Amino acid sequence: MVNWWRSFGLEQKNWIVFSLSIFIGGALLGYLFGNHAEVPSKSLEQPFQYGVYEIALNNIKAGAVIALSGVLLIFPPLLLLANGFMLGFIMQLSLANYTTETILIGLIPHGMFEIPALVLAATVGLTPVSWLFRYVRTRHPINWRHEGKKIGSIAVLITLLFTVASLMEVYVSPALLEWSHSITSQPPASIPFVPAVPTELPTTIGGQQSIIRSH
Repeated sequence: MVNWWRSFGLEQKNWIVFSLSIFIGGALLGYLFGNHAEVPSKSLEQPFQYGVYEIALNNIKAGAVIALSGVLLIFPPLLLLANGFMLGFIMQLSLANYTTETILIGLIPHGMFEIPALVLAATVGLTPVSWLFRYVRTRHPINWRHEGKKIGSIAVLITLLFTVASLMEVYVSPALLEWSHSITSQPPASIPFVPAVPTELPTTIGGQQSIIRSH
């Protein structure tokens, strides 16, 4: 199994790096230019009232859309860009009220599982492009059984990552934020629901919560 995942990592290394770069680029754009985006401010004031099931289901749906959008070739990067943009936008707004340390405490526990899941979903979405490039280069037919097993295994891993992320988001992040508040003079950070931007696109990070609170 370890050898299989190592083989997958080497085989998909370029697409993983590409997907991660798109996400990071989106986060930078959101941080630098998010204030120019038309995001309803009221949506950032909604209290965080979502449980593990709702968050996990929404994230899995978003990941599935990103993965399945590969048949249209262009959508995985766009959806990753939207998720990254929302994360950057949230961080920009959060810095107005909280320190960098508080923001990281609120985002890292679930982000460390959520971001890899997003990147893997985008990698699956880009698989048809990988098949095309491989066929043009080698002229070898696609081993559909092997590819099907590979995508199925990755789908299971993505689901597990999103599930763990939702548990961290509901139980760990709020506890860490409360702890941070208890040792600092900052106001407690709330965790409001933030819709996708644009609303037609599914997002996970930024689609669920931030640590900002409007005053």
